[in-house]
Amino acid sequence: MDVTGMASGPLAFAQWLHEHSVKVHEAVELIQPLVDALLAQDREKMAKLHGQVSKIVSEADQIKLTLYGQIKDAHFRSAGNYAFSEYIRHLNRAAEAAGDFADLLIVRETTIPVELHAAFQTLAAHVISMGRQTVNLAKELSASEDALPADAQPQDATEAIAGVAEDDYRVKRSGMEFAQSMYSLERRLDPVTTLLLDKYAAVLTGIADAAECAAEHLRLMIR
Repeated sequence: MDVTGMASGPLAFAQWLHEHSVKVHEAVELIQPLVDALLAQDREKMAKLHGQVSKIVSEADQIKLTLYGQIKDAHFRSAGNYAFSEYIRHLNRAAEAAGDFADLLIVRETTIPVELHAAFQTLAAHVISMGRQTVNLAKELSASEDALPADAQPQDATEAIAGVAEDDYRVKRSGMEFAQSMYSLERRLDPVTTLLLDKYAAVLTGIADAAECAAEHLRLMIR
């Protein structure tokens, strides 16, 4: 994706903010097929998805840099440059964490025991839900000509941010339940498999952490 030569100003900034949210959305949505391929031990599918995620993350990174360069030219009425920079950075972290998850799946052929499938799927589902909510907020943000949520609908944004916080609680709870289930099988698992399974969960929850941070910075911007 060529992000050079784009005109600056509020309109261009809002357009690229929207494009960035789309890329983050695409990265988050690939978590489910990655998890499905992992549980099915479909190495070929995992490799294909890894390539797709890597490309999307690279594109998101390029757009992020373009946004950083345009922040000084955008017209902000309720939010400062630093707040917007942090918002974009954390949103991009969600895409990067999706890329990290894809990387982990191809470094070693690791099998998740059948007994852990349900818990792992639940964790992934909550992470994806949280990512979707945060990206939807980003799309609403980019829809405003001032690159800020519409002043007429602050309650909608506040409620959406509260929904992200609720999903964060579900992610943490499901992450703990997966860990408990995993360690109940530790006598059956070799140390490297245990380490990789723990990292799978940690990277997935990292996506949720990034989404939560992005939502919190948005909360600060619309107060």
